[in-house]
Formats: sequence, C-alpha cells, structure tokens
Amino acid sequence: MAPPVSISILIVAWVLCNFMHETTMIIAAGCVAEPKSSLLEQEAKALLESGWWSWWSNYTNGTSLSHCKWDGIKCNEGGHVTKIDITGAYLGDKNRKFNFSSFPNLVFLRLCHTGLRGSIPPEIGTLSKVTHLNLSSNNLTGHLSNLASLTLSSNQFNGSILPEIGNMKNLSQLNLHNNKLVGLIPSSLGHVSNLASLTLSSNQINGSIPPEIGNMKNLIELYINNNNIVGQIPSTIGHLTKLQYLYLDWNQISGFIPKEVENCSSLWTLSLSHNHLTGSIPPWIKKFEHEIDLSYNNLIGKVPNTSHYFQFEQFKGNKDLCGDIEGFPPWPPFSQNTSPSSQTLIRLKILVPVIIFFVLLLFGCSFLSRCGVKKTKFVSRETKNVDLFSIWNYDGKIAYEDIIESTADFDIRYCIGIGGYGSVYKAQLPSGKKVVLKKLHRLEADDPNFD
Repeated sequence: MAPPVSISILIVAWVLCNFMHETTMIIAAGCVAEPKSSLLEQEAKALLESGWWSWWSNYTNGTSLSHCKWDGIKCNEGGHVTKIDITGAYLGDKNRKFNFSSFPNLVFLRLCHTGLRGSIPPEIGTLSKVTHLNLSSNNLTGHLSNLASLTLSSNQFNGSILPEIGNMKNLSQLNLHNNKLVGLIPSSLGHVSNLASLTLSSNQINGSIPPEIGNMKNLIELYINNNNIVGQIPSTIGHLTKLQYLYLDWNQISGFIPKEVENCSSLWTLSLSHNHLTGSIPPWIKKFEHEIDLSYNNLIGKVPNTSHYFQFEQFKGNKDLCGDIEGFPPWPPFSQNTSPSSQTLIRLKILVPVIIFFVLLLFGCSFLSRCGVKKTKFVSRETKNVDLFSIWNYDGKIAYEDIIESTADFDIRYCIGIGGYGSVYKAQLPSGKKVVLKKLHRLEADDPNFD
C-alpha cells in the first residue's frame, strides 16, 4: 500500500496537469480566435470610417449594434460582410474614404443613385470575390480603359471602348448605357462568348457593327440604339439564335434588312426605326408575331400579309410602303417579294419593247415615204424618155403639155407641111427625142365619126 504522502502527490500532479491542459487549450483557442475577431473588427472599422453610415446610429441605449445589422449590409454565418446595397443614399465624394481591401468576402456591391463623384478608386480591384457591381446613375468620371466588369450606366465616361475588353472571358453583362463614349465597337467583343447582355445605348459610338458580334452565341439582349452607327446590319447577326431583344433604332444604318435575321428564332423585339434602311420588307416579317418597329426608314413595297394585325405606327415614315394596313395606299401590281432592282427590270421589260416598236414604225414610215418620192421621180423621168411609139404611155395632161411646150403652141416655125386633114409639125420632146406631129384641122377634129 502506497504511503499517504505519495497519494497526495499524485492527486496534486493530476490536478495540475488538468489545469495546465485547460489553460493551454484556452490560450490556443484565443490565439485562433484573435485573427477572426480582428478581421471582423477591421470590417466594422472600415464601414464606420467610410462615413457612408453617418446617418445610422451605431449604438442603441449605450449598446453597440453589430455592423451586420446596419442598413444595407448583409453578413454570412461567420459575421463577414458579403453584401453592401445602399442605393439612393447620398455619398458625394466619399468613395475615396471607403477601404475596399477590408472586405475580402464581399460578393455584392450596389452603389447606384448615390451621387458618387470623381473617378473609380483602383482599390476596387481588390474585391476578388465580387460577382455583382453596380455603380450606375452617379457622377463618376474617367476613361473606360480603367474599368473592369461593371454596370456603369448614366455616368460621364468618355473615350472609346478599348479592345482589351475582349480579354474578359467570363463577362456575362456589360451595361455602358447613357455615357459619352465615342469611337468604334471593338471586334474583340466577339471573344466574350459568355456575354448575355450588351448595352451600349445612348452614347456617341460610331462606325459599323463588327461582324464578330455573331460569335457571342449566348447573347440574349443587344442594345446599340441611339448612337451614330453607320453601315449595314451584319449578316452574322443571324448566328445569335438565343437573341430575344435587338434594338438598333436611332442610328444611321443603311442597306437592306438581312434575311439572316430570320434565323434569330428566339427574337421577341426587333426595333430598327429611325435609320436609313432601304429595299423591301422581307417576307419573313409576316411570321414575326411580337414587337417590331421599322418606322422612319426608306423602305418600299408591300407590308407582308400576316395572320396578326400590324399597325400603321410600326411602318410609318417610310418612302413608299403600301398594303392592307390602314393609312397606306393599296398595293400596285408587283410581287411582294420583288426587290427595287427587280421592279426596275420589270418596268424596263415593258417599256423597251414599246419604245423599239415606235422607233421601228417611225423608220418604216420614213423609208416608205422616201421610196414613194423616188418612184414618182423615176416614173416621170422614164415616161419622158420613151420614144415616139411610147407616147401613149403619157397621160393626156402630161403629153399635151410637152407637145405645146415643144411646138411653142403649134407655132408656124415648127410647121413642116400642110395636108388635107391638118398641119404637120416637127418638135423635140423634153427627153431629146425628135418627133413629127400632125394637128388636125378644126372641122375634122370636131367630127364625131373620126377615128
């Protein structure tokens, strides 16, 4: 049996060991918890120093209120800030006071309609987990070359869209509506194959729509309206089979409506108004049963017949449209599928034969008229050249006139003899022939029995 002293020593040792173990665990736990607590305090401090929540009371009845319960803030289960949405709260130029690097877990940041001024701070690039960033409807300035994947509508951004935007392979939405952007739409946008919504409306973008836009196979919304776009609608737009909304109105687009647009089988809205489109309305339009606007262009021809009712407002302001829609004149006798060049060809096929007929008729009449004159002159000349024995070929008037002229009205100078029945004269006809003529005496000439 162990002595009592030994037992007491063992008990004390066991108690000390347990105490040391618990102390070690507490210290270790404290060492692990301290960084977590420090990070949460850093987030709370950054929010407080930003001045964005100066209107929000951080204390209620002397008790600190967790920043996760502040207006517009959401945290995850660990207490880290994952969402900030203070839409409508006026911030002014306080964007520089916000320490973006203090929020490594931030996923959602919406600061639209907050009156932010100045340029976008570069620290915003430290938000590596952000999937939604909306800074629209503010007074931000700067060049687009400094921007990343953002919704920046209704600001004052100028400059052009740089080709480097094509490197944003994971971009699914780009909204640059209502800024002061100029220049061309970069063809590198065709490399952003995941883009589902592209909004470039209400800027000063010029040039033509690049054909590479047809490579964005996942595109659902395309808004390029209210710019200075020129040229034709690229046929590659027919590759966008998922496209539902196509807005190209209020530009300077020319040429025909490409037939490839028919391949956009998901298309719900087609707005091409206020451009310089020419040609006829393609027949596939009659199968389009949703919203369409082709007004104020230079389209001609017939509005295709359809099972549903098109309204005049959808086509008004064009050069020469007609059809069964109230407000348009009736359709002329040309096929609805006939292009302007084909209509011109049809008119030429009708007019040219008519013109040729009248020209030939005119030449024919002129030719016959000239032949008739020549024949008359020839006959007269031939008649005058006959000899004495062909004298009866003359009609009485011509023969008598020639005789009277040749004999000077039977002048005595041409008389070569007088016989029982009359006087004999010698004369030379206009043809040069010399003839002998006999003029009967009056009594013999009046005798009805004389043959």
